[in-house]
Amino acid sequence: MRQRFTMFHHLRGRMKKLLWLWLTLLLATAVAAQDYDVVIKNGHIIDGTGSPWYAADVGIRNGRIAAIGDLQQASAKETIDAHGMVVAPGFIDMLGQSELTILVDPHVPSKIFQGITTEITGEGSSIAPQNDAILQADRVTYQHYGITPDWRTFDQYFARLEKQGMGINLASYVGATQVRRMVLGDVDRAPNPAELEQMKKLVRGAMEQGAMGVSTSLQYAPAPYASTEELIALASEAARYGGIYATHMRSEGDGVLTALDEAIRIGREAKIPVEIWHIKAAGKKNWGRMPDVVAKINAARDSGVDISANTYAYTAWFNTFSAFVPPWAHNGGDTKLVERLKDPATRAKIRKDMEDPNGKWDNEWQEIPGPEAILICVVQNPKLLPIQGETLAEVAQEWHKEPIEALFDILVEDQAFTSVAVFGMSQSDVDLALEQPWVSVDNDSQGTSPDGLLGKEHPHPRAYGTFPRILRKYVREEHKLTLPDAIRKFSALPAQKMKLADRGVLKQGLWADVVVFDPNTIRDVATFENPNQLSQGMEYVLVNGVPVIEEGKMTNALPGKVLRGPGYKQPAAPRSDLRSKQDDSRRAAKFPQQNPKVPQNSDLELQMQQLAQAARGKVGAAAMVLETGEAVSLQGGKHFPMQSVYKLPIVMAVLQQVDAGRLKPDQKVQVREADLVPPNLHSPIRDRNPNGNFEMTLEELARAAIVESDGTASDVLLRLVKPRQVRRFLHSLGVNGIRVENTEQEMAVVDRLQYENWSTPLGAVALLQKLQDGQGLSVASRKLVLKWMKESRTGTRRIRALLPAGAVVADKTGASGTYNGITPATNDIGLIDLPDGKHLAVAVFVSDSAAEQDVREKVIAQIARAAWDWANGPPAMNVARYRDYSSQAKAKSRSSRTEVPSE
Repeated sequence: MRQRFTMFHHLRGRMKKLLWLWLTLLLATAVAAQDYDVVIKNGHIIDGTGSPWYAADVGIRNGRIAAIGDLQQASAKETIDAHGMVVAPGFIDMLGQSELTILVDPHVPSKIFQGITTEITGEGSSIAPQNDAILQADRVTYQHYGITPDWRTFDQYFARLEKQGMGINLASYVGATQVRRMVLGDVDRAPNPAELEQMKKLVRGAMEQGAMGVSTSLQYAPAPYASTEELIALASEAARYGGIYATHMRSEGDGVLTALDEAIRIGREAKIPVEIWHIKAAGKKNWGRMPDVVAKINAARDSGVDISANTYAYTAWFNTFSAFVPPWAHNGGDTKLVERLKDPATRAKIRKDMEDPNGKWDNEWQEIPGPEAILICVVQNPKLLPIQGETLAEVAQEWHKEPIEALFDILVEDQAFTSVAVFGMSQSDVDLALEQPWVSVDNDSQGTSPDGLLGKEHPHPRAYGTFPRILRKYVREEHKLTLPDAIRKFSALPAQKMKLADRGVLKQGLWADVVVFDPNTIRDVATFENPNQLSQGMEYVLVNGVPVIEEGKMTNALPGKVLRGPGYKQPAAPRSDLRSKQDDSRRAAKFPQQNPKVPQNSDLELQMQQLAQAARGKVGAAAMVLETGEAVSLQGGKHFPMQSVYKLPIVMAVLQQVDAGRLKPDQKVQVREADLVPPNLHSPIRDRNPNGNFEMTLEELARAAIVESDGTASDVLLRLVKPRQVRRFLHSLGVNGIRVENTEQEMAVVDRLQYENWSTPLGAVALLQKLQDGQGLSVASRKLVLKWMKESRTGTRRIRALLPAGAVVADKTGASGTYNGITPATNDIGLIDLPDGKHLAVAVFVSDSAAEQDVREKVIAQIARAAWDWANGPPAMNVARYRDYSSQAKAKSRSSRTEVPSE
């Protein structure tokens, strides 16, 4: 019996060992399976909570932090050796202003090189909601940035952002100014009860579409026209959805304490958290008042009001130059303001108010030490570019005018667009604000870049340097903050305020917005004299787990997300059998005018670049799958001479007049000898009737302009619908990338010199999208245009040349040849039916080419075929397969139709 027990005990021991070995192997297998997309090793983690650093590794999978600990043996697709550098949460910019410039350059390098991974924007005048009146009033701004505002709601704007991609995360408030303008415009009056209810409804709608709360910018008209009671009503609506109230207060100078009382009252009565933007004591006579401001906020906090603030920690602020003018002069908007400044009597009254030190408004003219404290930074009028970077005192001296008169003249010349930096704060006040535990950090500047359109501006250096400057100046050099305190102000504190529960701290399960930098070397470089300089020292910046900066260099990745507020309600999917105006506007929001979704250096873009080399000139192209919004471009936003591409919008504008009953398709139109284009320009009408003076119906002319690309026909049509009407028609569609100015005869000479007529590839594709969607035309007119484009007889060697047999193409070819010794554009735009039922829009332009006509046409055909393959999702495309153009093109041309000489 004892022997049996001993044997059983021995067997049980062996089974336990085997079981333990099996469990060990299973655990080892599971650990081995825990591979990561990114592992950051050997870093000093400062987690954002204010705690001291600790040593650990960070593992990232699927955009989130999957593990923190000892991961030295873990496998990863990418390993970052932080070798003792700080690993911290990405920085949150509490007021960023990038809602427009992120459409110009979605990589926002000025932000990411500071370590900013999330931006909150929407200061009073938010990006949505929009209506036609507001867009028209703000047209100068959109024109300055070359942006087509094809959205009306937050849903539509956010959809555009998500389709184009962006380098940072972005969230927005709904502006109280914005909803006021939607209902009242820019006038100085109170809303009646019905109008106030409309405004409240707009706030509710914005909150349900993802706004973070409601905001005010009470220094800038028409915001000062709003009463405290009006603001409480709007803030109460945001509070219902868990939002917050953020404010650029009514005064930051003489009336700062009274303005604080108003903000506290709004928070208390609306039962909503309050955030004071860029807290300051502005104006020389207010220097030293920051202790009073801090004491008032602390007292409010002690009484139960959830109020906090942020700062950019410079002694100069930055705002619109028109803020120096009293609010009453802004009544009716910038256009009215400029009119008043042009009127001598009203101008004198404005000056009197500005020079009165006892006025009851936030008078910045009285706050500045003098005109030398105003730095001219951003203008839109090219004539004023020389004064960017000069002080108002310097401009006044150059212009031989009094400074205040120079101020007025700048506003008039620049249509009240100008922005300025104003040196109006004391360093001790700035320091005290930054040191408060409830103060986070804001950049208060739009994302920008040293290059391109944005690089032509002269911003406040905070646009490039706010966060690194605090790390350099206030942490490393002056020891006014500890490094963990600064990181907390950059991350956990703003995340807590904005209710971003899944960001702002390095913790397992949260989104992997991460920065890696050396605290001993990070620094700002931008200065007031030379602001367009990126900060230095950010070795790695990851947004949602994807590096946007790697080894100190930008990767061009666009992994950012739209962050929506707590009231967000997912919109119901629209029914496929219904087509409403709202559906059309949402569909329009798909098209990314400036920055397509396909990232730079994509396979297709690289292929376009290679194919374009044969043209030995300028080549621009754009392609878009209309149903998905996927797009790619090569110089898609650049202007090219229009040549005959402009005939399509002319015909569409004519048919719109037919739809409206103003013109009739069968009405006779006289074609005069003076209308005939010169013999060296393509025109079958001229060839058939060399002496002119005959009649054609409107429909015959429109068909000739499309099918035969007839220059005479388009010139005659342009007598019926003036260029201004065509431009207005394009604007109504939201297409700003096409300009119609002169007749073709004038264009042949003028266009090369002044580019009076031009089109961008993206603008042309946008027009094709509107045509496909039936916007701006009746069903019958749309079908007619598409029918004519399919009958086009001048493109047999272009877009259709290399497409598979049976491909259905509706195209509109452009001109080829040499006019008056000038080589014009060879261009083609087309709508192509894809096998899966979707539609591809393509536009290819060639200009200033040293190549022969057939080579230019070959390049267009090759790029069109590459876009076709891209849209159908092929494997990696091979440029060499398109080298042998002529045999395929000629064979298809002979088998499909009789070739018509190209124009």
